Amino acid sequence: GGAPPPPRAPPPPASGHYEKPPCQADEVAARIQQFGGALCAPPCTAGGGCPSDVPEGTTAQAQCVLRDAASRQYCALTCSRSAACPRGARCKSLGFVGLCVYPD
Repeated sequence: GGAPPPPRAPPPPASGHYEKPPCQADEVAARIQQFGGALCAPPCTAGGGCPSDVPEGTTAQAQCVLRDAASRQYCALTCSRSAACPRGARCKSLGFVGLCVYPD
């Protein structure tokens, strides 16, 4: 009889989208210059939808509100006074919409 195979390491816990950078493989780390901060932004779906796996305790809504220089669209957490950002993020007003941004 051979030795039993070594135990496999458990997979890292799957964390959701919209966390503080470094980001998931399918997200971009978006720098919001005027706020001196960053956020993780997954791409919007073809229909303008966004992943809904927000960090625990977050009531801010994921919406397709960011666009890069190449006109690709990305999701970010939009917030208001009543919608809470993830821990460590601040609600910063970007024109008519508030964004959850992680300060540097």
